[in-house]
Amino acid sequence: MLFVGGDEQLYRQAEEFLRQLGTLIYIGTHEQATLLKLISTSIIIANTMILAELSPLMRELGLDVNTG
Repeated sequence: MLFVGGDEQLYRQAEEFLRQLGTLIYIGTHEQATLLKLISTSIIIANTMILAELSPLMRELGLDVNTG
């Protein structure tokens, strides 16, 4: 998934090529796309930290920590 920001006309010109790289989400300005990326990354980090903290408890309860 690619968060794309910047001039919309340039985005439209490059859209066909960019689609080869993945799913596109046009956000708006470069600043807006950067902010969304930071928010998205922060959520991933928070989820990873929560799972790391809960792993010992899950093991203690006999749960498989490798199950998705």
